[in-house]
Amino acid sequence: GEGVPMARTTTDSGGAFTLQGFDDSSVTVWVDASDGGAFREGFMRADAEVKLALEPGRVIEGVVKRFDKASSKGVLLTAVAFDRPRFFEVVLGDDGAFRLGPVPDGDYVVVALQEELLPGVDTFDRRRPRKLELELTAPRSISGVVLDGAPVAGAKVHLTGMHHRRAVTTAAD
Repeated sequence: GEGVPMARTTTDSGGAFTLQGFDDSSVTVWVDASDGGAFREGFMRADAEVKLALEPGRVIEGVVKRFDKASSKGVLLTAVAFDRPRFFEVVLGDDGAFRLGPVPDGDYVVVALQEELLPGVDTFDRRRPRKLELELTAPRSISGVVLDGAPVAGAKVHLTGMHHRRAVTTAAD
């Protein structure tokens, strides 16, 4: 999950800030600005001054499509950083187009969710940025019978693929 902020503030006209009300345990200081961000992990001393230089952010953009070509309105899109406890979310409009950012430079897994559909998943690689295309698909069923001359009860049947892994046990009939 995302790291829960212990304190929040906004910088003044000189870029200065003060965060109060936490102990001397190790903390991470995050900065989000309109054109980039910064962070520092493992900061321990509450009385020391932190200097953070903004780094240019990245924009993650693309489109989410549904298998049935219906509207993508209401799809929740989440980008989760691989190396930091941060995520960014947006709810999509009809056309499914999205633009997140700027987000801190890094690699992200991007997941699109909509009720009653299987999620669309892709990765954003900062070394090879590209427009992402995610597809939401309908869940389906596969039925069959396990035989060894006669129906086999209790055999474990596994299904693997891009989204989920499931195992079921055959019935006696």
